[in-house]
Amino acid sequence: MTIPSLTPVSTPPSTSDPTNFSTRGDDFLGDLPLLQTEINAMVAATNLAVAEVDADKTAAAASASTAAAAASAAVNAPGTNGTSTTSLAVGTGSKSLTTQTGKAWVVGQSVSLASAAGPTNRMTGIITAYNSGTGAMDVLVSTTSGSGTHADWVIGLTAVSSIAGRHAIWIPATAMIPRTTNGASIGTVETTTNKVMVKTLDHDASTVEYAQFAVRMPKSWDRGTITAVFVWSHAATATNFGVEWLLRALAIGNGDACDAAFGSWMGVPDTGGTTDALYLSDETGPVTAAGSPQSEDWVVFEIAREVTNGLDTLAVDARLHGVTLYITTDAENDG
Repeated sequence: MTIPSLTPVSTPPSTSDPTNFSTRGDDFLGDLPLLQTEINAMVAATNLAVAEVDADKTAAAASASTAAAAASAAVNAPGTNGTSTTSLAVGTGSKSLTTQTGKAWVVGQSVSLASAAGPTNRMTGIITAYNSGTGAMDVLVSTTSGSGTHADWVIGLTAVSSIAGRHAIWIPATAMIPRTTNGASIGTVETTTNKVMVKTLDHDASTVEYAQFAVRMPKSWDRGTITAVFVWSHAATATNFGVEWLLRALAIGNGDACDAAFGSWMGVPDTGGTTDALYLSDETGPVTAAGSPQSEDWVVFEIAREVTNGLDTLAVDARLHGVTLYITTDAENDG
């Protein structure tokens, strides 16, 4: 609101100016009624402005209170947080727990689980299952901090990292080295009709043969276990199409000896059937690299075909096209 201004009054009379005293007195007194009216209008406008300011202040306080209440309600809303007394060890992988029923959680949301007694003991991952009727929840944990086993979890939604988590690394057969001792054979296939060229490492049907490759792991690698999927094919054969693929690993850091023992083998069976068709195995179980894995280690992987296993029945070479490794990172970048 605009406060009205006052009209200047005439020069008042003064005894020091007797000549103009009467004239100025008349003019000055004549201005007083208008001055009174304008002063009254100014006072009314000022009072109205003060009332408006008070109303705005009250409204602002009410809005702030409403906003605070809304924020508190959002934080404490049934669908955004919960607790669990399920005993869980801090670590990556799938975690099953029981929390409150009736939540609004859905599969795919990112949540954090923090110990109430020690919030630095924390796990973050993606909800893979939630039953609002029973409170049963599964979380695929990708990042952790702290350690230990706890049963005082506080659960809440969290931002999804676009980088940290599970990542795939494709290793083609052309990037692998047949071992000098019992190494797999380097193969080349040209398909019959469309002449598609394929480079493979061919693993014998009766002798266990090996190949290796190495990856210098990123700084963001969580130093945890690794899994793999084998991509392969086979030539013509009449019956028995089973193959058993094996993988093991060795982490070598700065100053470590290269001539060190690998970790344990992890196997995965698969079944072919059609000549020159591409097959993808299931994902292996977790492969633990030997040594003391550290970020940016040079990790050597060794592959073999386990022909002595009864599951491996393919009577011809199993042609390895490559391997997809799956690693987990616990940082958004390698800076």
